[in-house]
Amino acid sequence: MNSNYRTKMSFKTIAALTLCAYLFQGCATLEKSALLGAGIGGSFGTGVGLAAGQDAGSALIGLGIGAIVGTGLGLLAHKDKENKEAVLKALRGKRKEVVQEPPMLKAAEASCYKVDEKIDGEEYFGPQLRCKIEKNAVWGLK
Repeated sequence: MNSNYRTKMSFKTIAALTLCAYLFQGCATLEKSALLGAGIGGSFGTGVGLAAGQDAGSALIGLGIGAIVGTGLGLLAHKDKENKEAVLKALRGKRKEVVQEPPMLKAAEASCYKVDEKIDGEEYFGPQLRCKIEKNAVWGLK
């Protein structure tokens, strides 16, 4: 096998593993978020290192940098998720019960009439139905 084929195979494998890790990222704990971030970042960094240098040294440097960056991003994502959950929990606690139903909304009243076709200079207006709102919708009691 030539090295170009191995690089392509490695890149495809890394891309597949990264995709799988991304799809299954429902992390519940801080440690899982950090490990998943390190895994995704490391696999991505390895792919970039292989593409750039096409040797083991470049791949290892990419792995290290990617793992560090991925860990940081995993921790940030976990913090963001915790913040959103806290806000939702606080909002749920402030929800008020509806004691009564809202009043009815009386429908608007409209009148319509037909307008015959007409020619005005170079413009032709076909038969139309024109409507006018006579009374807007209003709140009412039942």
